[in-house]
Formats: sequence, structure tokens, C-alpha cells
Amino acid sequence: MIKTLQELADEQALENLFHCPERARIELSHGDVWCLVSAIQLACRHPQFQGPIRDKVESIARSLGEALVGRHPGLLNVYEAGWPRKSEDAPAAVRVDPPPESPEAREGKEAGPE
Repeated sequence: MIKTLQELADEQALENLFHCPERARIELSHGDVWCLVSAIQLACRHPQFQGPIRDKVESIARSLGEALVGRHPGLLNVYEAGWPRKSEDAPAAVRVDPPPESPEAREGKEAGPE
């Protein structure tokens, strides 16, 4: 049986971790921030990634992403498209066209069925 984080963790240690006043400092290139935000966007699409940790991770990624897009506005549409839609009824942010057919595949269609 797979145990959840809460089953494995020391409750007091987690409480201390999330309320610790000390700050960690991490220095990343803009490209590394983009990769990190993209990975978090992908993780947030997983249906079983729910709860307060997911909410915190998403909040951090959104802050990082918005700061990055502020410096690189050409990334806005890709950044926004990376977040899961709130509803299946919401329109997709981007349209993905199928790859073009190879010349060989087109020739096969033109020849008709055998």
C-alpha cells in the first residue's frame, strides 16, 4: 500500500517547515525558471495532484511565471496555455494542427484503394 505524504511525515516537522521564517535563496537563469514553471504546469494537470501542497506549488509557479513573462512578454500565450483549464467547457488556449502528411502518404491517397 502506498502511503501519503501526511502518513509518512512527522506532523510537527511539516508544521515547522511551512511556518519557518527563514528564507531560502535560489538563483536560476530565466531559461531554468521557464523549465521549472513548465514542469509544475504539467504536474498540476495530474488529477491526483490535489490539496494544499498543490495549491502552494501552483501559487509559486504562477508568481515565477508572471515575473518571467513580465520580462519576456512574447512568452505570455505559451505560459497561459500551459495551465490546466478550469473546465472542460473552456476553450483551448491553443490549437494544435496535425503534422503535415508526407509526400509518400499523399501519393498513396491519390492512387486510391487497391
